[in-house]
Amino acid sequence: MLRRLSIGPRLVLLLLAGAGAVLWAVVGYSARASRRILEEELQVKARAIAVATAGRITDASQSVERTVDTLALSLETLSPADDRLAPLLREAVRRNSDLFGSAVARVPDKPAAAPHYVPYVYRAKEGLAVRDLATPSYDVGHRDWYRQPLDRRRPVWSEPYLDEGGGEILMATYSVPVLSRDGSVRAIVTGDVSLGFLTELLSSLPVGEAGYAFLISPSGKFLAHPTRSLVMRESIFGVADARRDPVLRAVGERMTRGESGFVPILSLSSRKPSFVAFSPALPLGSVGVIFRREAITGRVNRLTAAQVLIGAAGFLILVGVVFTATRSIVRPIRDLERATTALARGDLDTPIPVLSGRDEVARLASAFATMQTDLRTHIEELKVATKARERLEGELRIARSIQRALIPKEIVQRPEFDLAVLLEPAREVGGDFYDFFELDGDRFVLAVGDVSGKGIPAALYMSAAGTLLRALVREQGDPGLALTRLNAELSANSASSMFVTLFVAVVHLPTGECLTGNGGHNPPFVAHPDGSVDLLPVLPGFVIGPKRGLTYRSGSYTLAPGETLLLYTDGVTEAMDRAENMFGSERTAACLSRSASLGCGPVVQTIRKAVADFSDGAPQSDDITILAFRYPGDLLPPLPGTAPVRSLEGGTAR
Repeated sequence: MLRRLSIGPRLVLLLLAGAGAVLWAVVGYSARASRRILEEELQVKARAIAVATAGRITDASQSVERTVDTLALSLETLSPADDRLAPLLREAVRRNSDLFGSAVARVPDKPAAAPHYVPYVYRAKEGLAVRDLATPSYDVGHRDWYRQPLDRRRPVWSEPYLDEGGGEILMATYSVPVLSRDGSVRAIVTGDVSLGFLTELLSSLPVGEAGYAFLISPSGKFLAHPTRSLVMRESIFGVADARRDPVLRAVGERMTRGESGFVPILSLSSRKPSFVAFSPALPLGSVGVIFRREAITGRVNRLTAAQVLIGAAGFLILVGVVFTATRSIVRPIRDLERATTALARGDLDTPIPVLSGRDEVARLASAFATMQTDLRTHIEELKVATKARERLEGELRIARSIQRALIPKEIVQRPEFDLAVLLEPAREVGGDFYDFFELDGDRFVLAVGDVSGKGIPAALYMSAAGTLLRALVREQGDPGLALTRLNAELSANSASSMFVTLFVAVVHLPTGECLTGNGGHNPPFVAHPDGSVDLLPVLPGFVIGPKRGLTYRSGSYTLAPGETLLLYTDGVTEAMDRAENMFGSERTAACLSRSASLGCGPVVQTIRKAVADFSDGAPQSDDITILAFRYPGDLLPPLPGTAPVRSLEGGTAR
């Protein structure tokens, strides 16, 4: 029957039949696809809300950490009298809106004694208030915020708690120990974060009518939830066990591990099908955002009904449109097909037909003409961009050669020591550097540094710092004085926020006495002849460059015969595998312990291979620098070999 019809009616019938079938197929598929798309949009929205909320909580925590760290540094350097502590705390709390309260507890000389005066400044209804926590009812000596940093000698975040007798609110406390020169704890400085603002923050989130947000602690305890009976009384694991809900328990385990995710779940309050997005809000815990599944199904049903009505109306309109469009479309489309085929073959000069009117076919022809012009322009721009990239790569190669020329290439091997080095930049050029040279006949200088950042800016800063360091060490002969001068020069002439960490050692070869200077760098390891490994005792020092007027002092350590000194940058200890786990100091010390007796070359090779095996193909995130120095002394024979020490990028020196 179709064969008896002319091409126009035949095309109309075929188009209408096909369009009708496609229309109903589209309606069915669209309902499923819409559900999936809405779920994906909800997932994106939920993740964004969770991440943004967690970021706000983390920002508040970090703000408190910075303030408390600054207070601890002030106490360590200035050591104010008791009557100056409260004004100092008041100013800190006043300046930081995220800080609810702050206290200072000086540690008594007797270990079992409690602090006799603990000023605490906190926010009250009438403004900032001050009280002394050193009372028998409060018992400062047994509080976690006091005992944990005192015992661990490092900053600690407490689990959230109700501070009865102190701020009288639900809070979490960040505590920092203030260390004296002999390493003992002089005082504990604290900063409190009120968890009350978390409830207000979570209740203000755009989560829909039936949605809500909650916060759990690192142990899983509810810190904020619309159901007030859960807060500080139940944990997510207790609720999961009571409901026999393995999905909720799995979500709780992932949240307490600091993971992020988006999974279907039964609502904690209504037990109706929902979705939960969660993200870590360090150090306080993890944020979860609940959205009801009904928010999606209702929208999908309304959308499907609208699509059915629109499809039926559209089909009727299509009947008339097809008759009109068939005759006017076939011919110009055929002309466009010939032109686009020529374009596909690479003929960018083929003429594009010019069609009158403003319909889709005419606009399509205009679009092809625009595409033809854009293709010509793009090809020319691509040629220019390729030449520019090749020129930049050439400049980077030159910069790499210049940087390699600034670090030592070789020295004559001496029987008083063994030496090996390695430098592997994370990019074409990097910010790590090392140096070693003879200061005079009896003294030998070792230095390792790490500039903040990477790439060409770090390389330029490294060049200036390394050149100045060598000159100042030769002039002063004392690492502390040299670092003091270097900091003065860099802080006076640097307009950027860059800085460099440095460790310098001047070894007196006849006696093994080692003068050390530390500018905020990782303390070196020292391997003893019996295979044990310790951190080299060094005096603390701030990073070089960002702050004027700093003074650095020299420490002293005498290398025993057979001991090996390992200097390195954080590209070693902070190398990460695919799961973002760090290589760490313990693995570095273990590599040094088992290879130190073999010489410095094996030490460097062992550590580098261990880092590569640990990374398992993960991209190198930071420059890697390793310098090993072995002091044989009078009790050990010199290691074999008289070849010059060579320091090549990515290689070792022996």
